Amino acid sequence: MARRQVPIPEAQKHGHNCRSDLYKKAALIPGLFVKDGRRTLVDLDVYDREVIDKRPPAVITTGLNKKNQARKG
Repeated sequence: MARRQVPIPEAQKHGHNCRSDLYKKAALIPGLFVKDGRRTLVDLDVYDREVIDKRPPAVITTGLNKKNQARKG
C-alpha cells in the first residue's frame, strides 16, 4: 500500500487544521512530517491514525429532543 504523503496546504484541507496546528501536532507525533528534498510533507496515514481516529464521536441531538426536555423540566 502506497504511503499518502502530501504538502502541508493539502493536509490542511484534509484535517481542517491551520498550518500552525499541524506544526504543533508534528512536534508531538513522530513521523507526521517527512522530508522530500526541501519539501516538508505530511504523512496522512500517520495523521489519520494519530489525529483523526482519536477524535471523539459526535453527539447528535435533534431540536425535538430539546423541546421534550424543556417540557419535562
